[in-house]
Amino acid sequence: FFAAGNGLAPIKRLIEQTITIDNAESLQLILAGANEAGAPLNNLLRAWTDSLDNFRFQAAETETPADSLLELAVSSGADLAGCNLYAAGPADWLLALRQAAEHKGVKTATWRVQEVE
Repeated sequence: FFAAGNGLAPIKRLIEQTITIDNAESLQLILAGANEAGAPLNNLLRAWTDSLDNFRFQAAETETPADSLLELAVSSGADLAGCNLYAAGPADWLLALRQAAEHKGVKTATWRVQEVE
């Protein structure tokens, strides 16, 4: 999962559903533009990380380039070509993420994306 800005809300719902169904081998969230320290969502993400063996969370700065966000995922063991990928965020951010992935040879046609402002 990739999220930026208000994109965390729809991604959070997807993660909660996936946790409830309990059918994912691994879950990874990369959040560009993390919440302020001590924010309730940070506590939730930390709790998921601590309690779920298959959940990883990585925070990145808002300005982190799309290719660096992809590298974060790959360095944690994600197979971008072979996973179900969900992304939500501003339209320009989603476009940059897709372009960076395609530049690395990853097909993005099956990605599920949601534009949010």
